[in-house]
Amino acid sequence: MGSLQSQVFTSSGTFQVPANCTLVWVTICGGGGGGAGNATPTTPVTFNMTCNNFWNVNNTAISNDSFGNSSINSNVWSNNFTSGGSATENSSGNLVIVSGQGNGIWSGGNWSGIYQNVAAVDFDVAFSLVSTTAPASNNTENGVGIFIGFTDGTGNGIAVGLGYYGSTWAYQYLCSVAIGIGSGVVPNSNSNQQFRMNRTVSDGNITIWGNNGTGWVNITVGANNVSNVNVSNNSGSIYLFADCGNPTYPYRGNAGGGGGGETLYRVPVSVSTNATITVTIGAGGAGGNATGIGSNGSNSNFGSYVYAAGGQGGNLSSGGNGGGVQGGSTGANGNGFLFGYSGAGGGKNAVAGGVVGNISGGAAGGTGNNGGGGGASMFGAGGAGGAKTAAGSTPSNYGGGGGAGGNNGNGSNGANGYCIVEWYG
Repeated sequence: MGSLQSQVFTSSGTFQVPANCTLVWVTICGGGGGGAGNATPTTPVTFNMTCNNFWNVNNTAISNDSFGNSSINSNVWSNNFTSGGSATENSSGNLVIVSGQGNGIWSGGNWSGIYQNVAAVDFDVAFSLVSTTAPASNNTENGVGIFIGFTDGTGNGIAVGLGYYGSTWAYQYLCSVAIGIGSGVVPNSNSNQQFRMNRTVSDGNITIWGNNGTGWVNITVGANNVSNVNVSNNSGSIYLFADCGNPTYPYRGNAGGGGGGETLYRVPVSVSTNATITVTIGAGGAGGNATGIGSNGSNSNFGSYVYAAGGQGGNLSSGGNGGGVQGGSTGANGNGFLFGYSGAGGGKNAVAGGVVGNISGGAAGGTGNNGGGGGASMFGAGGAGGAKTAAGSTPSNYGGGGGAGGNNGNGSNGANGYCIVEWYG
């Protein structure tokens, strides 16, 4: 019968079946899934507003603009945008403002939008909102919206408009000391609304108004009374602006580690003597970065005879499932079967990756804005999740899932697969 022989594959190659050999035993492991990342996107998160008129309610000395000439009137308006912001007039004669990247409030003491300067005089100005888009699904910051505002350029300002607060539209106010939902009028949609701002220099008051089609109603702000903000008697600038808020991510801090690859252990395979068999070692999935989601690990194959499934990539809200039909879900252990183990699931946030046999999953980065650990395979522990701002750790051995990144950290790549072929000769 001869002695037991073996050939190890840590990268793809070929297995030449020895002469007089018709039976081999194959142990094979799929690639681990990549951990999810929590890096800040480089693409600006934007928020659009479209309005069709800006006017003086009581004929005060502010320049009107009906936005009907297909271009911004440079004699009236100047631009002050953060990166990615813009203002154009469309073919319908409507003004379209796109917020810049990041928070549009207090960009150098001003807002990100268009403005015209105003002296220390009375004014009563308003604009009509045609429509606005809901924020992107990964932007849940309260305060995103479209506004009319006044600022003195030193960090003092007042604004009123329509904002997306939590998950609903509301009339909102902004000022140098507060942001919140105004009372007194309720929007009936995210379009066809009007907003107004009135200043009387002699009494030092600025009041804000909304009109949902039933007439002007004063928007009151309770304890955070914007009328008391000390800008009322100053010169400054009147702004129309869109604010995208600080982009926030619903699952940031819950990012999941990659799942471990499936392992098949000593599976008997009948082969033809002297045959050449291609062995493919599954690559570990790439860790997520700005896009968040980790990539799936690839399958490992011994020709067309047998394969071991790769682990799934970690998600923004959960760890990746382990490889195999019975692969573990988030943080769950791999399941044993006749010829091996399915991969363990990756953990999320304070959850470690799942275990396979006596092989541990990756540790979680800790509680609060930290990445989950990668799931284990039969041959390798998962990578640890990253603590806040840190990247996930690389798995220790074959088939382990990558650790997820903490807040603003990248996920780690999953580990590559493995194969060993044994025979007697």
